[in-house]
Amino acid sequence: MQCFLRDADTRENTDETIRNWLKEIRALTYRAEDIVETFSVEVASKRGKGVKKVLKRLTCLICEGRSLYNIGTVIAKVKTDINNLTASLRSYNIKRISEGESESESSSSGTKI
Repeated sequence: MQCFLRDADTRENTDETIRNWLKEIRALTYRAEDIVETFSVEVASKRGKGVKKVLKRLTCLICEGRSLYNIGTVIAKVKTDINNLTASLRSYNIKRISEGESESESSSSGTKI
């Protein structure tokens, strides 16, 4: 996603719709990264060896289930936001940037990202 954003930045023109779309993509990208980091930290904190860690983990199954549910809820919200953004792109007729496409091809075929 970061590579896509860098590529889109180089092709960004003066169209306000595209600039706003890129801002929304960046925000969703950062939210998705935060979700992955949060999940990674939670998994890492649960791992460990020894009887004490095993007993603590067994007694915290409810907490773990709640944590997984919360992460799942956040992921579902991000997916919904991505779907909404995709639908808005279609309504504005914004298309994907084709690899290797020249500037003249892009301007003759409509607004592309």
